[in-house]
Amino acid sequence: MARRLRAGVMTGVGSPAADPTAPVHLKQPLITIQDRLEVGNFTIGEVCALKPRSRTGFYEDLKAGLVKIEKIGRKSIVRGAVAKRYIAGEPIET
Repeated sequence: MARRLRAGVMTGVGSPAADPTAPVHLKQPLITIQDRLEVGNFTIGEVCALKPRSRTGFYEDLKAGLVKIEKIGRKSIVRGAVAKRYIAGEPIET
């Protein structure tokens, strides 16, 4: 059973990706990066991917006051507006 399932996963049997012409039905509206930059939140890893910067460099910029993070429980997030200004190289508003 597991071998058959693994073979099916490897070949893409039964998945929408197996047939590129098959229609894809989305349950939620598509949210773009631009939408998230306006009103969404980003993780530190996502911000580092959008602005070619390492995590160490991001934390150096955080210490220098170039970017601001917020904590939600144990998770650190960057608000979309702050991420947009940081990626563009503009100073953040205090």
